[in-house]
Amino acid sequence: MYFFTKFALQLNHLTPELKKWLPPTDSRLRPDLCALEKADLEVAANEKHRLEEKQRAHRRLDEAEKLQWVARYFKQEIDSDTGETYYAYCRDYWEDRRKGDWSHLRDIFSETMLE
Repeated sequence: MYFFTKFALQLNHLTPELKKWLPPTDSRLRPDLCALEKADLEVAANEKHRLEEKQRAHRRLDEAEKLQWVARYFKQEIDSDTGETYYAYCRDYWEDRRKGDWSHLRDIFSETMLE
């Protein structure tokens, strides 16, 4: 319970029923945070480092292939009346969740370095 409030722990609690509906990118699945919740600081630090290295490897690969990261569910737009920036849906999360289709999301937490 590494300095987590009871409230924070309850927010992160996943039931098997809820877990089956979550995308693999849900922050409640982060292995470093799960280790912190169990007060395993060494595992948490190692996992955090592993996740950061995996992100760096993905970024290098994307840069080498001239790929630019694009948000999966929102896109930035400009309101034609006010000129203000806002975010609009560009993909239906709830439909993806209903289907269990997360194939368009990058696997960011697994042990595998690059997918």
